[in-house]
Amino acid sequence: MLPQSITLPSDLLNGAQVVSSRPTMRYIVSLPGMPASSLVMGLTIFDLSNGRRVFCCTELADNPGRSVTNAWPELAQDLLSEVGGADWESAVFVEHYFPGSYKGGKIEEVFDLVEFDSSRDGFPHPRWRRLLTGTTRGVAREG
Repeated sequence: MLPQSITLPSDLLNGAQVVSSRPTMRYIVSLPGMPASSLVMGLTIFDLSNGRRVFCCTELADNPGRSVTNAWPELAQDLLSEVGGADWESAVFVEHYFPGSYKGGKIEEVFDLVEFDSSRDGFPHPRWRRLLTGTTRGVAREG
């Protein structure tokens, strides 16, 4: 089940406006090192007035492969090369969970900004920052 609509958290927009968006679609990707089953997720693309492109990646309950959380940074590279419209500097990657992300659907909607740090060894390591939605507080974690 795909989300019916997605509203980006205002702290992600940072003063920019959404100038266009595409409806959420099922997106299937084969990532290096994955078994035969592919990652299946929801993908919503937003173009912002500041020239940035937001790739909002939604975990789905029927995903047979690796989770969205465990697919970074290979997922980011796939989105840039296969979907396009952005480069590493203008792309914004967002991980999205909603009630349809899990069987039973008993979680609140959350958004995490995914950023990459390559200062340790030259390889991009994901770092997540919870985006504020309603009463959610920002938290950071590294991978």
